[in-house]
Amino acid sequence: MVRTRNVRNATHHLTHFTTNARHFTTNASHTTGIISHRTTKATRPNVSHTTTITSHPMTKVTRPNVSRTTTITSHSTTKPTRLNVSHTTTVKNHSTTKTTRPNASQTATITSHPTTKATRPIIITTSFGARLGNQLFMYASLIGISRTNGMSPRIESKALVNKCFVIPSSILQAKIDTSKMKGQGESHGCCIFDAKYTKLEKKDTRIGGYMQSFKYFHHVQNEIRKHLTFRENINTPAKTFISQARKEVHKNHTENVTTVGIHVRRGDMVSNSFGYTVADKGYFDRAMDYFRKKYKKVVFIICSDDVSWCQRHLAGENVRFSTKNSAEVDLAILSSCDHVIISVGSFGWWAAYLAGGEAVYYKDWPKPNSPLAKLTKHDDYFLPQWKPM
Repeated sequence: MVRTRNVRNATHHLTHFTTNARHFTTNASHTTGIISHRTTKATRPNVSHTTTITSHPMTKVTRPNVSRTTTITSHSTTKPTRLNVSHTTTVKNHSTTKTTRPNASQTATITSHPTTKATRPIIITTSFGARLGNQLFMYASLIGISRTNGMSPRIESKALVNKCFVIPSSILQAKIDTSKMKGQGESHGCCIFDAKYTKLEKKDTRIGGYMQSFKYFHHVQNEIRKHLTFRENINTPAKTFISQARKEVHKNHTENVTTVGIHVRRGDMVSNSFGYTVADKGYFDRAMDYFRKKYKKVVFIICSDDVSWCQRHLAGENVRFSTKNSAEVDLAILSSCDHVIISVGSFGWWAAYLAGGEAVYYKDWPKPNSPLAKLTKHDDYFLPQWKPM
């Protein structure tokens, strides 16, 4: 009986303690934070202290009750609803990226970098089937036209210009298949500027023709001059020849000596019916006198495909002839001179252009009313600062 009575008393006290505990829990709810882990919009009560709302999608976190600072974390996949708060509220929304993120006091930034597909360059090329002077026009025009149209120039490594000059490797290619390329030929003739090359269709293209107008490439002349740097096996003998010529004429007084290169083109142009002409002795005499009057100490260096004719008609104390050099070395000699006198042909033209000094040219080319005259326009062929005689 006594034991039964004690059990009943213990039960009574336990019930009373439980009732008080429930009462304590009810009162504690006034200071309890509300944490929602639902997948719907979070409902937020008024908060009396600083409140931070952070949205971290796809993360489920259980957080303990706190007595003062209340943090409401929403893990919903929808846009959170914001309530009025009595103090500063910071909202951090990272819902634009699907990831699992822990609670943190710092703001994280996720940056997306979309990948782009590399585009293949549009190739433009030309066919080299002529001698050095003509190839230089083709190459320079190719570079100029490619820069105008935003295309990538390519030439085959076997081209003669690559054997003479240090062409950038990015332009060289072992073999170029032009079978599927769009062809673009000259519309007006070898020595007339064709404006259609300034607006080419954005397709792989092969340009054809002689392209003999400075207007195709003069806007990138600095780049052209860098490309057309002679290889050492050509440049070294050319420099040696010029230095020796200066010493022979002016002995040990080589300071302030002006070198004038003269290119005399004859050969196949002496007799033809297409319109080519050759400069006579009178032209060269007048051109040489022009420089003799302008400079006190002058050396004339003559390169020609007919040296014997030059030696008979143009010899003098201050004249030297290139007789044993290759055509490539002759071009390097002429272009290394201070000024150049040219007759006819693309070889002499490029000697004057690369030299960069004064240039005198034979104005009676081509023959009037000839087939070649119809394909030539002096204003497109000769630079405006060059002097006709």
